[in-house]
Amino acid sequence: MSRVLLFACGMIRTEKMPGWPLCCIEEPTACNCVHDIVIHQKMIQHDSYSRIKGFAQRRMRGAVFASVLFVVGVMIGSHCYLLALEAQGNPLGALLREFKPAVLFASGRGMVYSDTLDLPALDAFLAGETAFFRADFLPKEIAGMHLLANPDNTFPLTHWLLMYSVGWCWRLFGISHESLRFLCGFLYGLSAVALYFLFRLGMGRVISAFGVVVVLLLPPFMAIAPMARDFSKAPFILCFLALSGNLLKKRASPEVFLRYGAALGLSLIHI
Repeated sequence: MSRVLLFACGMIRTEKMPGWPLCCIEEPTACNCVHDIVIHQKMIQHDSYSRIKGFAQRRMRGAVFASVLFVVGVMIGSHCYLLALEAQGNPLGALLREFKPAVLFASGRGMVYSDTLDLPALDAFLAGETAFFRADFLPKEIAGMHLLANPDNTFPLTHWLLMYSVGWCWRLFGISHESLRFLCGFLYGLSAVALYFLFRLGMGRVISAFGVVVVLLLPPFMAIAPMARDFSKAPFILCFLALSGNLLKKRASPEVFLRYGAALGLSLIHI
């Protein structure tokens, strides 16, 4: 664009160029208006670059804050679970008996529910009498119904995501009570990130991060962290609140609205 304008300034003064200022035709050597246009274009380009760079820097700082809080949350959540494990021996209590399909899934036998499986080692582990279980004790093939196809037991049907989460945790880190600290720490870290973005709706980064640390260290929040059935809903409820607040705070296009709607639907499924 600037080359075209400079070329117009070099034209002979007898030509008529509709749409161009008269000074560009009559005084090509002193064409201040073309120079101003070029400078204005450069200022617009610089301003656009500055806005994009500033937006990227703000996003990067937000990602750094969220990452640090996630790590802090994982450490606190894991520590809370280990404290509960040392004090109670089994933080899940009698609910541990319901996770037999998760043990079978972690052992590579599928997420099945088998009433005919009689194995003292497995029963002792689910009763909290032993701290770990070896997959070698199980037979290679186990007959049973899939978790979602068994209408008799309602707990696996209503907590199938928790079943798969515990099953994957045991498959990756070993079938033991202590391995669940990774799952509790992960959920605590997700809660910290969701709390941070929820606080960011009305506060700055530093104050939001400080508020998240205060909430994470609250005794009621720490006491419920080892209870996987109850605390597993917390990060998704907080994520739903943060997404809803962000959607209400800003004017969104239909595409953004649909993306937020999909994210809100996913968070509700986990609740």
